[in-house]
Amino acid sequence: MAPFRWILKLCSPSSARVHDTDARGVGPTKRVSLSSRGSSATDLTLVDSKEDFDEKHTLQRKSSNDVEVVKENAAPKPEWDDILLPADTPWEWIVNDPRERIPWVAREKENELPPGWMAWVYLEFGRIRFFDMANKRFCTMHPTGRFGTEGLPYRWEACFDPRSGPVNGKVCYMNNNDGSVHWEIPSGHTFVEGVGFMPMEVAKKREEAGVLNGRILTADEMQSLCKDQVLKIYGYKQ
Repeated sequence: MAPFRWILKLCSPSSARVHDTDARGVGPTKRVSLSSRGSSATDLTLVDSKEDFDEKHTLQRKSSNDVEVVKENAAPKPEWDDILLPADTPWEWIVNDPRERIPWVAREKENELPPGWMAWVYLEFGRIRFFDMANKRFCTMHPTGRFGTEGLPYRWEACFDPRSGPVNGKVCYMNNNDGSVHWEIPSGHTFVEGVGFMPMEVAKKREEAGVLNGRILTADEMQSLCKDQVLKIYGYKQ
């Protein structure tokens, strides 16, 4: 299946302006869209705020394949997807975000967060956000591992399709290098039931050594991987 694209937008509850971050009302204001790179891709708009999403609960199809990026007083994008928060940002908006989320804890020891960092898994979309509490730094990628989801390649993350119908809650994969979203897991990677994502080579070696602690999903099972299976690895209990 051809990759599709999401345009991630967030509306502050006190303003109709769109922010480029994934937390309420923080970060430089700008309106960003991702252009299709060929007729096989579909431009979609994802409203990534609970208040707005509750009203729409749909992905809106864009009528144009090419949309100009417009920035309003936006600072240059930091080197590795950090968003440095303005000095007057109410930090409580981050700490007390009302959206449903659970703390993220690294599976592998080498991926433990540095001192002063926190991370949350946002349940609705399955995306993880990393926070440098000391320096007020907001990151879409792990500060040292540079992944969005543990076990996936550099700059990839797993997320959930929020559209209604049979695709609701289905796991898809965002490539933050180009903004594309794919149904297929990145090549050479898999999901281990009850454990999480990991390179197939690592999963096979652990399986042979008897230390995998889970079952490698088949190709058919990967096609139907869903939200509940992923949230389970984060310790979420409904």
